[in-house]
Amino acid sequence: MELRLERLGAEMEFATVVTWLKAEGDPVAAGEAIAEVEVEKITQELTSPVDGTLQEIVAVVGDEIPVDALVAVIREGA
Repeated sequence: MELRLERLGAEMEFATVVTWLKAEGDPVAAGEAIAEVEVEKITQELTSPVDGTLQEIVAVVGDEIPVDALVAVIREGA
């Protein structure tokens, strides 16, 4: 499944990727934090919506990405 940047605040248009907490190939659980992004000087966590494996990281650290942009791809299931 494609993980896209959700609007985390009413005025939010962009976020900057601060760090990835998981690497490609790592297992992820639904609700687990997998990355941190900065929005208007506040760091927030991006969480996995499903159980699976982080298949591909698309947005790299330092990237400023718009709302609804592709961040990562998660392969669902074990």
